[in-house]
Amino acid sequence: MEAELLKVEEVGELKNAIVIAPENVLAELKETIAGKKGIAGGVFPGVLFDGKVYHDRVVAVQGDFEVYRGREVMGVNASGGTLLTLLDGWSERAERMLDEVYVKHGNKFVYIGGGGGSLENRIDCLFVDGSFSGTMSSSLPSPNDSG
Repeated sequence: MEAELLKVEEVGELKNAIVIAPENVLAELKETIAGKKGIAGGVFPGVLFDGKVYHDRVVAVQGDFEVYRGREVMGVNASGGTLLTLLDGWSERAERMLDEVYVKHGNKFVYIGGGGGSLENRIDCLFVDGSFSGTMSSSLPSPNDSG
C-alpha cells in the first residue's frame, strides 16, 4: 500500500480507500463521494504529504480494508494488524471510546489514528461509504499480509 496525493475529483475513481482531506475541500469532497461505497476517512485542517502541507489536495491509500462505524469496532474479531481509528476531534466521548477499544482488544493491534475536524469550528469530519459520521475505524492488513 502506498499513499497518493490526489485532486478531490480523483477520489471518485478510487475503490476501497482511506482518504485524508483538508477542510478547504469539504464541500467538493461531499459531492464527490456521495453514495460511493468503499471510501472512508477524515477531514483535517490540512494534510501532510512528502514533507509539505496541502489545503487543496487529498492523501489516499487504496487497499484491502475493513471499515467500521463507531462502536462496530468493538466486534472486530481479528488477531493482528493495524487499527486506524479516526474520531471527531471535538467529541467529548473520544477518550472514552479509545479506552474502550483498547480494553476490548488490548495488544492485538498496532494502533494509529487521530482527531479529525477543524481548528475553527465543528464540522462533519469523518466519512464511511459516502456519508459522514462521528467515528470511523479501519482494520488494516498487517505488514505480513499480502496485498
